[in-house]
Amino acid sequence: MLLTETKSRNAYTLQDLQLVVRWVVQTWKRRNNTVAKPMNICRVNRFDGYLSDAEAWQKTCVDIDCQAVIDAYNEVTVGRMPPAELYRDRELAIRELAGHLAKKTPEGFREYFGIFLTDARDFYFGGPDGLGWCADLDYLLKPVTFRKVRGGTL
Repeated sequence: MLLTETKSRNAYTLQDLQLVVRWVVQTWKRRNNTVAKPMNICRVNRFDGYLSDAEAWQKTCVDIDCQAVIDAYNEVTVGRMPPAELYRDRELAIRELAGHLAKKTPEGFREYFGIFLTDARDFYFGGPDGLGWCADLDYLLKPVTFRKVRGGTL
C-alpha cells in the first residue's frame, strides 16, 4: 500500500521502507522479546512521522560491531570488573554512546575503558566506601559516566 501513489500522497520508495524498518529494529523497545509488527510500522497515517524520525536518526546513528565492543571491554577489564555479554539493551546503549566518542569504533571504546580503569578510584572496584559494589559495562555505557571520565571527575 505504501509503495502505491494516491491522490493525497506520493508513493514511498523501497529505500524509505528499509530505512524505517532499520530504525524501528534499532530503536524501538521490544515487547515480550518480539519485534514490531509490520502493520504497526507501515500504518499510512503514521509513516510520514516514522520516516522523518528515521531520517533524523540516520544522520546520527553509528554502525558499529557491538560484539567487538563487548570483547574489548572483556579484554581491557579482565580481573578488575565483571565480564559482560551482548544483550539487546547493551547493543542499544553501545550505539547511543558511540555517537559521543571521538573514535566511533571498538578501538575508541577500548581507549575509553582503559582511561576509566586508569582514572577511577577504588570506590568503583568495591574498595573504600564502595562497600563491595563494582562498576560494570552497563555503568560504563551511561552517558553521564562517559562525561565524568572525559572530564576527569571520577
